[in-house]
Amino acid sequence: SSVNEKPSSSVDCDTGRTVIPTSTNATTPASTSQSRTPVSFNEYRQRKEKERSSRFKPKAKKAKIEKKGNEKTPSEVKINIALKKLRDNDLKFVRGSSLPLTVCPTIGSTELLNKAAEKIVKFNSDLTFGAFGFTLLYPDRTKVINLPGSEEPFTLEKYKKDIGKAYTRLTFYICKTEDYLEFLYRPSYCSDSDPDFDIIDKVLNNL
Repeated sequence: SSVNEKPSSSVDCDTGRTVIPTSTNATTPASTSQSRTPVSFNEYRQRKEKERSSRFKPKAKKAKIEKKGNEKTPSEVKINIALKKLRDNDLKFVRGSSLPLTVCPTIGSTELLNKAAEKIVKFNSDLTFGAFGFTLLYPDRTKVINLPGSEEPFTLEKYKKDIGKAYTRLTFYICKTEDYLEFLYRPSYCSDSDPDFDIIDKVLNNL
């Protein structure tokens, strides 16, 4: 018989249906799946990290808002005070007399003088308030009444702003008023040969 001959059909006696036998030469269809190339551990890890990063979007960074000009004035600040005494016709700084002083930044010259004098006397047993008390001085030995170079009354906050230093770097000096008057009375303190009595009068009037 021919190789391509189809198998003959038969009739089922019980059902009367024609039965066509399956071909004995049927072949299994070829597999369509392709073999996969082995993946190294590093490649697998990189692939997983890439998949993971694609799932999560980084949060947008909030822009930092710089607050300028809205800084609150502190209720208390620390400054430095020190003692000066008249020696050799000059007001000289007394070593070891520097002390910290906590005050309100809006403090004026009179209140600052009182607080500074109170603390200086407390830590220097040889000092007393005396008849004329004490005088508060700037580093250049001028009396603290107004802001330097102006007629505006002194406040610590404004002085700090004008001089451009931190509160902790500000130093004021205390001396006995008698020493200060004697210092002003020296002819060498003034440009002329005579002392400046106008300055002395101002000091006496502000006692």
